[in-house]
Amino acid sequence: MELTIRQHGDPPLVVSRDGTEGSKAFLRKGAVLVRNNTKVELASRSDFVRWKKEDRRRVFEGVKEIVLSPGATVQIIQEDDRVDTASYFLSRSVDLFRRRPDKLLDGTDLLYLFENREYLDTASSDRRRLLIHSSLRRQPTLWFWLALLGTDADDVLKIVHEALRMKDRDKSDMSKAVALVGYLFLTPAQYRGLISEMETSRYAHIRGAAQTYAEPPKAKAAIDKRRQTLIDGRRLSEFSDDELLARADLEIERSQPRYISRRLLALGLEYLTRQITERSRAAGMTRSQGRSSSTLPPEWRGH
Repeated sequence: MELTIRQHGDPPLVVSRDGTEGSKAFLRKGAVLVRNNTKVELASRSDFVRWKKEDRRRVFEGVKEIVLSPGATVQIIQEDDRVDTASYFLSRSVDLFRRRPDKLLDGTDLLYLFENREYLDTASSDRRRLLIHSSLRRQPTLWFWLALLGTDADDVLKIVHEALRMKDRDKSDMSKAVALVGYLFLTPAQYRGLISEMETSRYAHIRGAAQTYAEPPKAKAAIDKRRQTLIDGRRLSEFSDDELLARADLEIERSQPRYISRRLLALGLEYLTRQITERSRAAGMTRSQGRSSSTLPPEWRGH
């Protein structure tokens, strides 16, 4: 038997009642589902934004003729709601985060905000904390946020210790990222303290990451490997800063799940390491803290 169901012309459709398959709950009342490739998922904010744009497009396509009365004028407004939409979304997300620290942004939310980063107000510490905490768990944009938000060692020290104590469920995704972020921003003594705290975690993934990156050279090797990623045959070092950001936007626009995470991580890491180097140079930091580095610039070693 073949059953064909045409796409509904006015999404979203909301599940009206619970449904089960055997003993397993299959549908939940109030849920909005979308199909991405072969997977059925709960709709994200980006889905609702897309539906809103489609509604607007249908309205304008339906306008065939405009009749003016004497003295009347018509002005066509090219509406760009990215400023209000992205800023409002981040603001409301922060309000929820303050009440429930386990309520973090998901990967789709982070990509949406990254695409609209120029419209965001990230002056408040809570907004920066939410973005970094969330991207520690959903990592493709992590390194970009650390660079774009002007994150410093004090911010990182506070956030990574908070992250290790939080009770959210995404510890496995976060475990390795915490160690690598700590290596990039913290002093050797602070890094050892971070690893010690990870070793006593109740979560096996975090304890495992502590063993993997117990020695700084292991963290450095992981960072170097990601920075050696080739994109369309080009080394990351051949991209300008603007090109790194533009390429990240292009990767998101292409939406190829198989590659987007790896490529965004590599692009962001290259962008962040340059920012750290520039900050170190600007601050005149020349003293060494004992880290050997063959691939990182000498100015960065003092950081």
